[in-house]
Amino acid sequence: MTNAPPQKRSASIDWNARFHTLAAQAEHPLLKRFYEAGVVGAETPLEHVEMLAMDVETTGLNAKADGIVSIGLLPFTLKRIRCGEALYWLINPPSELRGESVTFHHITHSDILNAPQLMRCRALLSICARARSSRCGCSG
Repeated sequence: MTNAPPQKRSASIDWNARFHTLAAQAEHPLLKRFYEAGVVGAETPLEHVEMLAMDVETTGLNAKADGIVSIGLLPFTLKRIRCGEALYWLINPPSELRGESVTFHHITHSDILNAPQLMRCRALLSICARARSSRCGCSG
């Protein structure tokens, strides 16, 4: 007989209640709408859940100093990756591109020259707030 330590069980979070609280606290209407959309119920089988993969490229790793240069969204389920519904935006960041970040993500100054700034890309923010994919682009 072994004397295994008792397993610790992490506290369960009521995500519906948490999102309700965050929606009430949110000041930005898109963030408020995101939280108001709620979450998938814990009893929902994972194979029935629509998911969204998100890829973000930045000018560096410092969240306070570096900016976003691209965002990609790809909807999927456990059975299907919906490549035809994928969305991608180039973003003109407030911070300068640096050589090491360009080497990593291959997004250059000429790529972002006419791209909108993140806060002007309302369609992108709306899609992220709804956590769904639909066809639309950034508005300048």
